[in-house]
This record gives sequence, structure tokens and C-alpha cells, in this order.
Amino acid sequence: MGHPSAKRRRDRLGEILNIGSTNGKQLVKRLEMFQITEQQFGAAIAQLNQEEQDA
Repeated sequence: MGHPSAKRRRDRLGEILNIGSTNGKQLVKRLEMFQITEQQFGAAIAQLNQEEQDA
């Protein structure tokens, strides 16, 4: 949230984690609902950051 491309990043994160597109508040709820671990979340963020660097 607050990042200029936050929506695009959340959408891509939802794709990586297979939790769908969310807004900032829904993201936390979906992470809990789908029991996404900190390790899975961290790996998804790392992948997202790598994709942005490669672009």
C-alpha cells in the first residue's frame, strides 16, 4: 500500500500465490484464509521483485 504501483504488485502477488486479486485490506485476510506461510509469502515477494528487476 502506498507504493505507486501497489495495485499491480498486489495483483501479481495474488497470481503467484493463487489467491486472486485483492485490495490492501483483503490481502491480509486472504493470506490467513489460504494459510500462506511467511516463507511462501517471502518467496512470492522475492519472485515479484526479481520479475521487476528483469523487466
